[in-house]
Amino acid sequence: LINESIDPEAKKELIEKATTVMLDVFSGTAEEFVKKMLDEPVHLLHAQKLSENAKKIAYLSPNLLKLRVCIFQCLIAPVCNFEGAKLYLEEIEDNMKLGLELDPYYKALLKINKGFFECIYNVNYDEAIRNMTEGLTLLDPFKDYDDGKLRAIANLVQYYTLRGEIEKAEEF
Repeated sequence: LINESIDPEAKKELIEKATTVMLDVFSGTAEEFVKKMLDEPVHLLHAQKLSENAKKIAYLSPNLLKLRVCIFQCLIAPVCNFEGAKLYLEEIEDNMKLGLELDPYYKALLKINKGFFECIYNVNYDEAIRNMTEGLTLLDPFKDYDDGKLRAIANLVQYYTLRGEIEKAEEF
């Protein structure tokens, strides 16, 4: 239906409704929704198609930004599609430059995944550590996201170890 020739305002409304539904599919912790995507990859494909259609008509919304962060998470973690993830990261950062903001959890998820991306794709440990630390700090007040905190801590230990900073790694 989104691909049909419909009024641009109606298309925006349809995209926002579909985005809300997709965010329900991507609910829970990152590990939970990644498992859902691995079990049924069609959800990730639908989310990507929705994002592409929104981009074609220059539609932005806070919910669409959250969905793009979830897509970025899925492309980084289980799929390891760093080229695709790079495009989503650029789009997310462009959206944020336009004034869209993320809730603390989604901002933490973005930072943690950007840290991982910086380590693997760009081999930039300084940026990886900075982003991972910022993500961990954002997650700290949340009680329900211990798996995300553990992931960030484990990655920080690895990054410091790879840089030869054993004492710093042992602080975690």
